[in-house]
Amino acid sequence: MLDSIFIEITLTDNCNCNCAYCFEGNKVHKSRNLEIENRQLFLIKKACEDFKNTKYKNFTVSFWGGEPFLNTEFMFKILSETYKYDFVRYHCYSNGILIDEYRKMVSLDFFDAIKERFHIQLSYDGEPHHTLKRGNNSNQVLDTARFLSKNN
Repeated sequence: MLDSIFIEITLTDNCNCNCAYCFEGNKVHKSRNLEIENRQLFLIKKACEDFKNTKYKNFTVSFWGGEPFLNTEFMFKILSETYKYDFVRYHCYSNGILIDEYRKMVSLDFFDAIKERFHIQLSYDGEPHHTLKRGNNSNQVLDTARFLSKNN
């Protein structure tokens, strides 16, 4: 029997890297579709309400991309609408380059309420693979990892 529900949200197809192994590539040409985002937000909130009446134990919202931190406006909107549900967990897969966006996240009014429930997976390939495949942004990813660690 399943005991978990996962919702995966592609916040954007855009990416700020050009990793050789990634099917997304370096894209910055797709614009946001607010109609789709509003519908997604409605469905996520409905899923949270419906979850309260189920036998499931875990409910996870996963943020994907492209690079999800290229659309923090929508990510933060989802977080602000769902963080009061204490059963909601969050996962995000990120390239770790946009440290200023992480700083914005930890300064959100409700960040303390979610920080134990928000898991970020940083894509880091190490040297020399990281330098060869993405350009020299290895130190940026490590700086982001240190920043996140200091902010729980």
